[in-house]
Amino acid sequence: MDVYAKKYHGKDPKHLQGLRLEMIVDECHRSISAEQMSYIKTFFPHADWFGFTGTPIFDENKKDVKGQLPDTTEKQFGPVLSTYNIQDALRDGSVLDFQTDYQHPFDDVYLNDAVAQATGKSTHEIETWDPAKKEEELPSAYYDTNEHMDNVINYILNRCSQKLGFQRGTGRTFEAILTAGNISRAIAYYKRFKEILKKNLMR
Repeated sequence: MDVYAKKYHGKDPKHLQGLRLEMIVDECHRSISAEQMSYIKTFFPHADWFGFTGTPIFDENKKDVKGQLPDTTEKQFGPVLSTYNIQDALRDGSVLDFQTDYQHPFDDVYLNDAVAQATGKSTHEIETWDPAKKEEELPSAYYDTNEHMDNVINYILNRCSQKLGFQRGTGRTFEAILTAGNISRAIAYYKRFKEILKKNLMR
């Protein structure tokens, strides 16, 4: 509305207010704030909003907002209409396949005990569960320990050095992605990597 007013020398854009519009927002987790969206909605109260994002904001990494404004992507745009994740893309052949190396927070022999402690169930009952289900029951704090992060970093630097081509030198290695559960954990990994590489703590 401000741009319209400037372009047409202060002309009142009220004649646009009743329009039924479809608002399509790409990268909606960051391209429009809840405050900006609220402002636009007051002028186009009949508009439908559709947001597209590959990295939605959830409760665990919600934004800092003013007052009662929505602080997650779903609160801002409404319930999810459709999802298309990396598994879908791999199945459809839309992206190249890749190898996944997953580091468990425990050796298998300790996993049942940890899940039993977290859930209050018996280890006998848990033994029949799928490993993925077991780890879903673990509190995220298990993945935040320095011991687990060091195990992951050690695996990358020492056990994957040949696989990733570290011996070829800077700019000649293979690409890899380290995924973490949230932004704060990713930052913690970054800082720990720098500390370890600077002090040569792992060999």
